[in-house]
Amino acid sequence: MAGLQLTPILVPLVPQGLTPVTPPSNPPTAGDVQRAHAHYHTCLSDRKLGSHRVSDLHFADAVRYRTEIDGMYCLNQPPVAPVAPAPGLAPPMGLPQLFQVLTNIQTNIANLRTNMTDLQRDFRNHATESRRSFIVLRNSQKGSGTHAPYEMVPLPDGTDPTEATPVRAAMPALTTATVLLNLTDGVLDRYVRAYGLNVPNDRVKRLTALATCIGCTVMIPSQ
Repeated sequence: MAGLQLTPILVPLVPQGLTPVTPPSNPPTAGDVQRAHAHYHTCLSDRKLGSHRVSDLHFADAVRYRTEIDGMYCLNQPPVAPVAPAPGLAPPMGLPQLFQVLTNIQTNIANLRTNMTDLQRDFRNHATESRRSFIVLRNSQKGSGTHAPYEMVPLPDGTDPTEATPVRAAMPALTTATVLLNLTDGVLDRYVRAYGLNVPNDRVKRLTALATCIGCTVMIPSQ
């Protein structure tokens, strides 16, 4: 069975002094699972020893990476072969019994398809949220974005706010703190609504909330 191709998993941030994690295959292999767990336990042991190399963000990203690797690996495993029935002759079935058996099989198949659909949707949602958190973390290490532009944080539905959709016009890329501070009130309002931010109708508070949402650490000046 061909592997199910899903959203690529981002490797975790690794603090200085620890071995970087090799990018996983898509779908992940058993070796990727082993390396993800090894990285997690390395971070856990480092924190238990009282070292300050592994921050809360590093540890959280190690947990995120291990969880995503485990989930995608399990989704791509072949179905388990059914256990062979015990030898012996089964009693003959009449048409009503046979019809009931077929009905039960169809119901089980429908339930399995529903469960797989739900699992894939939940996994995509988790992957999107993990990717958003990872980009916010990277942006928070870029200061004002002048020397290294911010990356665009996807909206909660996974779409890029700079790309137009049937229900939303494209918005300017928030690549630096200067771009953020110079947003018009109209564009700022659209960004606040698109990211689902619940803040008062106050420009400074809205800019502050949007800056936090994308990982911009520059202080927003009062108007």
